[in-house]
Amino acid sequence: MSTAVAARSDFPALAAPGFVYLDNASTTQAPLAVIEAIAAFYRNGHANVGRGVYGLAERTTAAYEAARAQVARFLGLRHPSELVFTSGATDAINLVVEGWARRRVTAGSRVLTTVLEHHANLLPWQRLTRQHGARLETIDIDEEGRLDLDDAAAKLPGATVLAVTAISNVLGVRMPLPALAALAREHGVCMVVDAAQAVGHEPVDFAAIGCDFMALSAHKMLGPTGIGVLAARRERLLELEPVRVGGGMVREVAALGSDGPSRWREPPWGLEAGTPHIAGAIGMAAAAEYLAALGLPRIAAAEESLVRALLDGLRELEGIRVLGPGPGAARAGIVSFTFASHHPHDVAGLLGELGVAVRAGHHCAVPLMRHLGAPSTVRVSLGPYNDEGDVTALLAGLRHVTRVLA
Repeated sequence: MSTAVAARSDFPALAAPGFVYLDNASTTQAPLAVIEAIAAFYRNGHANVGRGVYGLAERTTAAYEAARAQVARFLGLRHPSELVFTSGATDAINLVVEGWARRRVTAGSRVLTTVLEHHANLLPWQRLTRQHGARLETIDIDEEGRLDLDDAAAKLPGATVLAVTAISNVLGVRMPLPALAALAREHGVCMVVDAAQAVGHEPVDFAAIGCDFMALSAHKMLGPTGIGVLAARRERLLELEPVRVGGGMVREVAALGSDGPSRWREPPWGLEAGTPHIAGAIGMAAAAEYLAALGLPRIAAAEESLVRALLDGLRELEGIRVLGPGPGAARAGIVSFTFASHHPHDVAGLLGELGVAVRAGHHCAVPLMRHLGAPSTVRVSLGPYNDEGDVTALLAGLRHVTRVLA
C-alpha cells in the first residue's frame, strides 16, 4: 500500500508503471482537480475580467477574484487585496525590486541576502545594487547550510532590504523566517521571502511569518505554469509603483499633450496590467484547495519520514557526499549529493533510463555551488505523491549506477 499523502491516481502524469518522479523542486505534477478546473474554465466559455457587464464577463471576473481569495486564504493573508497575481516567483521578485526597492536603494545602501538563494532572488538584487553603487552582503551560514542568526542580527542594522529564501532549493535547509522577520522589523528593514520551495510542502502563514513581501510560483505547488503571486502587507503594496502599465490597471489617463500624470487603480489591480492569466489563477486556486484538503502538516511529516529513509540509504552507498543538514527541523524534502567518481549528469541520465527522474546541475544556485566546492549535484526533491517505494527505487537505481560506472 502506498504511504504517499496524495493518491498517485489523482495525477495522470504519474500513471506509467515504474515511473518515479523526484524532481519536485523544479516543478510538480498537477492533479486532476487542477487540470479539470482549467479545462472547465475554457470549456464553459470565458470573457475578459474587468468591465464587462454581460453574464459571461461577470462570471469570469467573479471566478478570477474567487481564485485570488482562495490563494490568499491558503497563504494566511488578512485580505485578498494583499495578493497580486504575477507570472511566477521570478516576476514577483522583480516587481519588488523595480517597483519598490529601486527608489529606495541608493549609493551606500546595503541589501542583505544569503549564498543559499536561487538566482531568481539573487540576480535582480545584484543588478540593482551594482547599478546604484549599493552593497549586496550575505549572512553567514554554517557547514551544513544553516543560517547564522547572530550574524544576521549584527548585519541588519542600517540595511534597506533583507531578501531570503524560505527553503534552499539545493540543501533543503529551512530558514528561521519568523526570527529573521522579528529582527528585520526591529531595525526597520524590508524583508522579502522567496517561498517557492516551501509552499505546497508545509504550512506557510504569511501573517505569522511577519515579512513584508513573499513570492511564489503555482507550478511548484501542484498548479499550472506561468502563474504565481506576490503577497504583501497592505502598506507595502501601496508603496509599489507599477512596473508594467497598460489596460485594466489605470484609473485615469492623462490627456495627450498635458503635463498631468495618469493615475493607477488601487493594488492589487493597479499592479496587474493587461489581461491576466485567468485560467492559471483558477488552476492555482484549485491546487491550493487540493493541498489544503490533503493537509500541509501531513505532507510535511510524510516528506520528513521519506528524507530520513533516503539519508539512511545514501549512507550505505560508497563514495557519496550528502550536502546539507541531517533529518529534522532544519531539513525539508530536498536532498543533494555528489559521487566522488561520477559526474551528476551521468548519474541522473542513467537513473532516467530506469524511469527515476531526478535533477542534476547547479540548480540556478551558482554562488552556493562555488561555496560548497561542488560545481553540480544530483538533487532529489519530494512531493505529496512520493512514498517509500519511490525511495527504494531510487536507492536501487543508484546501486545500479555505481555498478555501470565502476
